[in-house]
Amino acid sequence: MTPETFGILRGLDRTRLWLSTAYVDHTPYRHKYLVDGVLHLRDRGNADAHLTLFSPEQLARHGVADRDDLPLDALLRENHLSWVATYEDEDGILSWLMSRVGRPATR
Repeated sequence: MTPETFGILRGLDRTRLWLSTAYVDHTPYRHKYLVDGVLHLRDRGNADAHLTLFSPEQLARHGVADRDDLPLDALLRENHLSWVATYEDEDGILSWLMSRVGRPATR
């Protein structure tokens, strides 16, 4: 998520989506764009717009960045493995996605 892609996110008002990323991330202001974009979609009636910002503790449960001795640059790189927590159904994200296969988006 960048300033350039923010407009794309805001235009997905009929798309079911669940964005997930690490709370600790190397892209400045990414979280603000993600939160603002999802709130915009929900304000426009998209009940199928969700966001999870994985905490370091959540990621560590999945073996991501679970060492205290990681230098900051290594921590930021490893946190991009936040998809591991998504695929392992943290917060029920994958279950939510699979339950909607073949169903029209909520409006």
